[in-house]
Amino acid sequence: MSKAIKILHVFNSMMRGGAEMRTLELFRCLDRRQFQFHFCALSGRQGELDDEIRRLGGEVHLLRRGLVGFPRRFRRLLREHRFEVVHSQVLYFSGFILRLAAQCDTPVRVAQFQNSHDSRRSSLPRRTYRRLMRRWIDRHATDIAAVSEGAMSGIWGAQWKSDPRCRVIYNGVSAATFAGGPDRHGVLCEFGLPDDALLCI
Repeated sequence: MSKAIKILHVFNSMMRGGAEMRTLELFRCLDRRQFQFHFCALSGRQGELDDEIRRLGGEVHLLRRGLVGFPRRFRRLLREHRFEVVHSQVLYFSGFILRLAAQCDTPVRVAQFQNSHDSRRSSLPRRTYRRLMRRWIDRHATDIAAVSEGAMSGIWGAQWKSDPRCRVIYNGVSAATFAGGPDRHGVLCEFGLPDDALLCI
């Protein structure tokens, strides 16, 4: 049997965000003999999803980002584990992540965009940062993904369709989670509401 493909997913933290939950849902479904998931939290703090990740056989690495010490620690992580894939979901900072991954010869380096902008004021330092990170993503990403055409256009630009690395991968959820009939009594009990409460969902 061939060894599992080792993938490092990079997030700010493993809290209950949309991208984090979607990646965890994929982790539950994939054959863990074929794919080994690691998660790197750049906040350096534990997240509420850490325990489930470990129960599923994954690993969580807490590395607080910053210019002092972080590049060395991140490269050490890459060299120790020899990941085949680094999948970065930290918007513009993915440029720095993928640059470090390229320095460590990680063969597949993915930047994924969840939003169409970073919600920061466009000051001169911010515009300079975005320009540098986009340049590094362009230079070091082997693949660029986004959850919608709007997210891709907003971050990567309207010309993204001419870049063969770019693709839109729509998020979805497992419908099985919502299978079954309505449970009015259960919902009322969960929220401590009286039996005659009006429920609007």
